[in-house]
Amino acid sequence: MTSAKKKADPPLWRLADVVDHFGDDVRRRMPLMYEQRRALIDIERCRTVALGGHRERYECGHIVSAYNSCRNRSCPSCLAWKSKDWVSRKELELLH
Repeated sequence: MTSAKKKADPPLWRLADVVDHFGDDVRRRMPLMYEQRRALIDIERCRTVALGGHRERYECGHIVSAYNSCRNRSCPSCLAWKSKDWVSRKELELLH
């Protein structure tokens, strides 16, 4: 008997949705360092019209539009995986 892998449902909320909803309140109530403010702004703008976009046309004529990413290392949609990868590589270097 084989089990078919079920594709995970997308999350109901993205971090960008939470930042968009609560970001202004957080910025008013808490003293944030520059990097923290920058991360909130980048996450809010990530993959939105604010950062522009691009279109790809395939040979068959199909066109795909996509918004640009913020490329902030704290953004889970962009580069957070790169930070985790870097930490993993550094851990391996230290352990060997």
